[in-house]
Amino acid sequence: MRASTQQQRCVAIVDPISTGACVAVEATKRGYAVVAVWSAVVTKDLRNMVPEHAKGLRYHAQVDEGESIEATTQLLRKAAAPHKVDAVICGAETGVELADRLSQRSGLASNGTELGNRRDKHTQQQASRHTCLAYPPSPP
Repeated sequence: MRASTQQQRCVAIVDPISTGACVAVEATKRGYAVVAVWSAVVTKDLRNMVPEHAKGLRYHAQVDEGESIEATTQLLRKAAAPHKVDAVICGAETGVELADRLSQRSGLASNGTELGNRRDKHTQQQASRHTCLAYPPSPP
């Protein structure tokens, strides 16, 4: 029997606390190597804010946000080895901007960073008006 040459898939989860820890557990169950990427705003105490079923989860690696997005991208690539990162997922509100920058810099599927106010709900509704997407109306 030949050894499998298929490489294990890998995802990076930025700030896997609270619900993000649940995402990490599910990714692990599905066979992904998971790298936790911690944004600079997440304290050591916050890192422990995970649901009971996620306590004790062992990550493939953990990375602290670097001095620049280039440095963080390099740290992630090294930490993920021998795997190639397939996706960057935001695990908590604190990690939204880093996840967007990291995924964009890594050439992965991304919300991107082109629109500075892309997270503003009013801006989202205005952009939706120019698409075929349904969206909730603004309150009067």
